[in-house]
Amino acid sequence: MKQRVAATRTSLARTILRVRAETTSVRTIAEKAERDSRQALRRGKDALQKAEAALRRQRTAASYARGPTPAGRVSNVRDINEASQAINELERRLNGLVRALG
Repeated sequence: MKQRVAATRTSLARTILRVRAETTSVRTIAEKAERDSRQALRRGKDALQKAEAALRRQRTAASYARGPTPAGRVSNVRDINEASQAINELERRLNGLVRALG
């Protein structure tokens, strides 16, 4: 009987160590994913700000005498809006990950 108890304790101790190691591993992976997501978010925000600044320069440089906005500029606005939406979605996902990690 003592051998069974000792074997069970040993098995339980090994299981606890394995779970702790796996928990640490998962936490490390999650932290790296969070860092990478934050970096991607920063890059995306920088790109969006540059695109918005370029669009503002285009709009202020264009005179009213030229007529309607060329199709290329309309496309740029759509691209900027899509990038902005993607960044907002990434922020929501990142905040969810941060909340999940506690």
